[in-house]
Amino acid sequence: MQRKYQKVIEEGPCFFINKKTRYRLTEAALAISRECKYSNAGTVEFLVNECGKFFFIEMNTRLQVEHGVTELATGVDIVKEQIRVSCGNKLSVSQKNIKILNHVIECRVNAEEPLNKFYPSPGSIKFYIPSGGPNIRVETHIYTGYKIPPYYDSMLMKVLAYSPTRYGCIRSLVRALSELKIGGVRTNINFCIKILKSNTFIFKGFTTNYIDSS
Repeated sequence: MQRKYQKVIEEGPCFFINKKTRYRLTEAALAISRECKYSNAGTVEFLVNECGKFFFIEMNTRLQVEHGVTELATGVDIVKEQIRVSCGNKLSVSQKNIKILNHVIECRVNAEEPLNKFYPSPGSIKFYIPSGGPNIRVETHIYTGYKIPPYYDSMLMKVLAYSPTRYGCIRSLVRALSELKIGGVRTNINFCIKILKSNTFIFKGFTTNYIDSS
């Protein structure tokens, strides 16, 4: 789920990509990496249409913002593996050992006003009560008293939920976002909750232009 090409909600594994397409995507990503003799963490991005045909977008020669989704889905610490490779060591896992263990959904919580054309909301955080509990991961740099500058990306944190099932994942993430409290600035927390609870999201009826066209 994205707005103006900026991701808002990320999910994995993709529920409409079958094993055959996933294998072809993996092979294409490996071929690109081998061709440029790339070593270390990187992400190859594709778009997939409704017929299952995929198209190359770009390769990011770094960790993705949403690398936590992959880590929770597979149980592999990608940051740790990146450090191992940069030190000249081999990966501690092989491709055949990579298994999808969980369904994962991540929300990017931003300092912005969804009801005011997503206008940025810089300022001081007057209070911050983080969410937690089982199957929740929060990645953030904020704290009570932190001043959000107007010069950079407005993302405050990433809240991730994981579960053996997609529906269980949605429920956990809605709970975590409902418990999250950030005072002093506007955020998109309620906007994310509304998306997660919508029939369009729950019953998988969305595309990448869902938010912009709604």
